[in-house]
Amino acid sequence: MSPNDIGNLVEWWSDKGFDAHDEGEKPKWLDFCVVQSIFGGPTMPCDWIEVRGRTAHLKNESVGNLVGSESKFSVS
Repeated sequence: MSPNDIGNLVEWWSDKGFDAHDEGEKPKWLDFCVVQSIFGGPTMPCDWIEVRGRTAHLKNESVGNLVGSESKFSVS
């Protein structure tokens, strides 16, 4: 996704009533977050997510099943 696509998606979720981020002294993601796996994780701090390689999941939870396009992901 391009930065413009991501911005549109953030705006779309925000329009649905989700709080994107806290803009206080230490900005962080709130109800959702943007993860750029190529750069190693969330674009701002996110207290509730853990990134492993190209996947993200809730912290302190089992990873679970990978969901995505079978043409792009192989699960072994």
